[in-house]
Amino acid sequence: MEFSNASVDPSQLPDASGVPFTPLEKPYARSLSWQWLLSALLFIAVAAGLYIGVKKIRSDLYLIISFSIISLAHFIGWYLAMLSFRRKAYALRERDILYRSGWLVQSVSVCPFSRVQHCSVSSGLIDRKFGLATLRVYTAGSDGDIAIPGLKEADAFSMKAYITGKINADEPANV
Repeated sequence: MEFSNASVDPSQLPDASGVPFTPLEKPYARSLSWQWLLSALLFIAVAAGLYIGVKKIRSDLYLIISFSIISLAHFIGWYLAMLSFRRKAYALRERDILYRSGWLVQSVSVCPFSRVQHCSVSSGLIDRKFGLATLRVYTAGSDGDIAIPGLKEADAFSMKAYITGKINADEPANV
């Protein structure tokens, strides 16, 4: 048997830049904001607890510096999350699902249904308040998993059913 591995001309490949992406739901930005706010409040509570409970660090300078650092770090984190939110989008196609993310380091992940093992839908406390969920698509390779947050819960379950149907349709029947 002779080994063959022919070259592929890149100009003959399909153009992926024209794929129409669907942005994440707008309430997801509010969900992210609430998550950052609650995180900041938790850190401030810990810093206040240390200020009250540990006499050696009880000073106005500690109070000013710790609250300033916590506030600045969380504001920067929130701002970066909002920049990232604007870039995140997905595309569900006949044979694969794509997820675009990142504002500084931009990436597009493509997950062909032939590699999908299973998928799940989950939502945290804050996301549930906004009617949102995350669709996770698990692939045969550990690095190929895709998590798409900020979907309407009904859309996430519909997409899961569609993907599961595609997986089951591609499996050979046991004879």
